[in-house]
Amino acid sequence: MRVFQAAPRHHPVGKRGTARLRVVYFIQSHGKAELLPRLVRTLLAGSPEALIIIGHDQCVGPIDRAILPPSGDIRVRPRDEPVRRGEFSCLEPYLEAAAALRDADEQFDWLVYLSGQDYPVRPVSEIERTFATGDVDGFVRYWDVLSPDSPWGTKRAIRRYFYRWRRLPDWFRLPLRLVKAFRYVLPIETSFVYGVHLGTRLREPPFDDRFRCFGGSQWQSLSRPAVEVLVDSLRERPDLVDYFRQCLVPDEALVQTVLINSGRLRLANDNRRFTDTEEREKGHARVLVTDDFDRLTDGSFDFARKFDPVLSRELLDRLDAVVHAQA
Repeated sequence: MRVFQAAPRHHPVGKRGTARLRVVYFIQSHGKAELLPRLVRTLLAGSPEALIIIGHDQCVGPIDRAILPPSGDIRVRPRDEPVRRGEFSCLEPYLEAAAALRDADEQFDWLVYLSGQDYPVRPVSEIERTFATGDVDGFVRYWDVLSPDSPWGTKRAIRRYFYRWRRLPDWFRLPLRLVKAFRYVLPIETSFVYGVHLGTRLREPPFDDRFRCFGGSQWQSLSRPAVEVLVDSLRERPDLVDYFRQCLVPDEALVQTVLINSGRLRLANDNRRFTDTEEREKGHARVLVTDDFDRLTDGSFDFARKFDPVLSRELLDRLDAVVHAQA
């Protein structure tokens, strides 16, 4: 679905510094939904006026509305096309929701991007107070992908964002593994991390000294001005959207690239999220357990992931004592 073609509208932004903002929580759900009701209830308990939007991948099965709280502004945006990790479809539900909010006659001040395996680690009202009283337009983790400070390394960044990648049927895996042996003499690359992909190096990527490629974490919290810059910029640059559709892992670069290069926003280089992917196969986040409690609640983070309904049960119960405390 192409969502960046409608004419943008302008809507007033809530006052910075007010005691209470209207926050939209976009929850991307494309797996089992056991934790979803608990997450939604906790968000609404701390922010009764919040709008909860659930972007759900129908390909893993429909979501049962009966599991969600009966009260509160909760909206489900079902997606009929599969969400595939490492591809544009992993970011598209969020961009579609941001575009819909940009065009709607609806007041909101912040948009918080969560997964269905996230959970707050401090009171939601306290998190929103940080949004209201802060002097930034967003909390986004980012870095120049070609700089020495990038944790990815130059080779990984170039493979992801300076190649055109095509997804191939799984039966191509064996023949491409044979081709991989000749990658030093052929102008191609192969990737098997997110399925079977074949890549060719681009001679003229859209990046230069004036428009650099930035990467970072998929999950962020953006003020309404930042959401408007993101949506309007993508509508003005459909070529950039098309370019990132053919990259690997665009969810970890497109938003950062647009927001940082705009030069119009004050962004904290910290998304205030805890995720442990160190030495994890294919970058999967480690399931959090009780031993993580002290680290999660030291004040550095707003949300953490990922939680498992069984393995993280004791940790979630302990977090509830903190999250539901009077902020």
